[in-house]
Amino acid sequence: MSTYIVYPAVEAAKRSDGKNLFVVEALTAAAARTAAESLTGDVAGTFTAAMWNATALTGIAAENFVADIHGPVGKASSPWLKLTHGGSPLPA
Repeated sequence: MSTYIVYPAVEAAKRSDGKNLFVVEALTAAAARTAAESLTGDVAGTFTAAMWNATALTGIAAENFVADIHGPVGKASSPWLKLTHGGSPLPA
């Protein structure tokens, strides 16, 4: 099993409840998206490969990551999280 980060691939996939970043253990990227769906209670097939990226951390284990919390933003004045690598956005 690998550890995957699952996150929106396109702006339209972002959830209104702010649940847009998932770290899950899975055998494949497809299984990681399915695990993320189960965490949100969504129906199977909601997190499609076209709409949601699933990046295995094993392929980039030598990298260092920073989680920047920005905010508050939006109607709910909620902070948002941005993962970066040395100040640059993570590659998709």
